[in-house]
Amino acid sequence: MNNNKLPKNGRSKDDIISALKEYGSQDPAYKDGRTWSLVYYLGEEHTSLLQDAYNMYFSANGLNPMAFKSLKQLESDIIRITADLLNGDENVCGVVTSGGTESCLLAVKTYRDYGKAKKRIKKPQMIIPE
Repeated sequence: MNNNKLPKNGRSKDDIISALKEYGSQDPAYKDGRTWSLVYYLGEEHTSLLQDAYNMYFSANGLNPMAFKSLKQLESDIIRITADLLNGDENVCGVVTSGGTESCLLAVKTYRDYGKAKKRIKKPQMIIPE
């Protein structure tokens, strides 16, 4: 399949699914525990629950909590539960992110902003390995 040009005509569902299966054929066997820290597979029952939940909300846009009040409630619940698990108080706040990279970037930004506001750090620095 040529994937570097937009096709002139649409493709059938079967053709798309077949291409996706071909792409994934060389991926690691995550169901066998071969992807430590990348995928945590807990079995078919858990996967089915996640798929059903995802299907309920995959078209919803979490960037607009005024329109999608259910997503706002879910995010609030996740943050409160997490705060409770980590012994946080009612002043703890948070955000649900799209993944690890965004989470890391937001953590760095939060510490930078905290340093500016509370510690009067004017030129923050990061120490990173080569």
